[in-house]
Amino acid sequence: MTKHWRIIIVGIFLIPMLVLIFTRYNRQPTQTPVIATNTPLIQMTTAEQPHTNGLDLAHTDNLHEYGLGLAYDLFSRVEYLLNRMDILNQEMAEIYSRLAWQPLGYFELTFYCPCEICTGRWSGLNRTASGTIPTAGRTIAVDTSVIPFGTEVLINGHIYIAEDTGSAVRGNVIDIFVDSHEYAVQRGRESGVAVYMRGLH
Repeated sequence: MTKHWRIIIVGIFLIPMLVLIFTRYNRQPTQTPVIATNTPLIQMTTAEQPHTNGLDLAHTDNLHEYGLGLAYDLFSRVEYLLNRMDILNQEMAEIYSRLAWQPLGYFELTFYCPCEICTGRWSGLNRTASGTIPTAGRTIAVDTSVIPFGTEVLINGHIYIAEDTGSAVRGNVIDIFVDSHEYAVQRGRESGVAVYMRGLH
């Protein structure tokens, strides 16, 4: 949190309290005129009144000190909360940085479909090596020593999930699942593609 925002938040909490304290306890006693009766022996002046607005004027200084103590306590609590917010912001930034996309390097991309030409004896099973149903636009085959199953992978702006593997997928090679063999042949191979992984590091 920036210094300016800290000052604004402290002011929001502290200024109303200070205004309340000084308007309540710094109020001057109201001048009351002399009250007289027909009997001159009975008179009451302002100086003889023991209280003004329910406040013992003899303890005004103590009340001021008490009010300032309340303000200091409030300021301390606000400062503590601001410090806790700073710590929380730092922890959240650290978590976000660990979950952000991390570069894996440059890979060669190939494409495969569920046909026998692409998957051999595994065709017709409709299951990946990790047990999921292969889905175009989501499933990729990877070398699990490079990219573990379940990892989200960013390729050319699209997010895939590592769900499959294969004998020809080794090192920096990713095989992308597509719906048809014709499309797989059409895409062919792509080299030098930047790949990113999202996950803890």
